Amino acid sequence: MPQDLIRKFIKNKQLSYSNLKTKSKNFVITNEMIDNNILVYTGKNYYTLKVKHDMIGYKIGEFLNTRAVLKKRLKKRSKYRRKRKQQKKKL
Repeated sequence: MPQDLIRKFIKNKQLSYSNLKTKSKNFVITNEMIDNNILVYTGKNYYTLKVKHDMIGYKIGEFLNTRAVLKKRLKKRSKYRRKRKQQKKKL
C-alpha cells in the first residue's frame, strides 16, 4: 500500500496533477509529497491536506481532525462559565 501511494505521487508530479485521494491516515509523509494536496478520507468526507516541508516524517492522520465538536457541549460550557462569572462577581 505505501509503495503504491508513493508511485502515484511520482506519476502525478510527472503529469502535473496536484490532488491525490487516499483513505490511509497512517502513511508517513515523504519528500515526494511536498507541495501536493492530498484528499484524505476521514470516515465521512474527504478533507484537503496541503503538504509542507515541516510535515516530513509525520503521519497524515496527525494533521486531520476526525471528531467534530458538538454544539450542545459548547452551549453547556458557556452556560457553566457564565454562572461561575456571576458567582465571582457576587463575592
